[in-house]
Amino acid sequence: MAKSISDTPWLEVLPPPTPVDQTLLITVLILGVSGLLLFAMYQLWRRQPRQRALRQLQKLQCRFEQHHLDNRQCLYEINRLLCLGMGLNRLTDFNDHDFYRRLSQLQYRTTPPDAEATRQLLIEASLLLKGCKA
Repeated sequence: MAKSISDTPWLEVLPPPTPVDQTLLITVLILGVSGLLLFAMYQLWRRQPRQRALRQLQKLQCRFEQHHLDNRQCLYEINRLLCLGMGLNRLTDFNDHDFYRRLSQLQYRTTPPDAEATRQLLIEASLLLKGCKA
């Protein structure tokens, strides 16, 4: 005949396993996913044409201040970067006709443009790309 459970001298009863606390893992996962989403949004924001043009315009301003750039070449770059940042094919479609008139007058004059006028147009172009009205 088979022995029953009660006939064995020692009955091993194991206690239930202690529950594992998952809050730390869940917190780390939430923070990680949030961090990745914020990083992805930041990268998308940086790739916008306006932001790229603004960064390139700031580099142009530094090069101009260090005298590594001709005034006329700087004006052509301002024109190109504003077109890029505003999403225009040519700057004649731009709403601020006064700015465009001053820029084109300095670009196409026979004498080299004045450094102070070029510096002023650089500052105004930065403000236009930032969304401020100069």
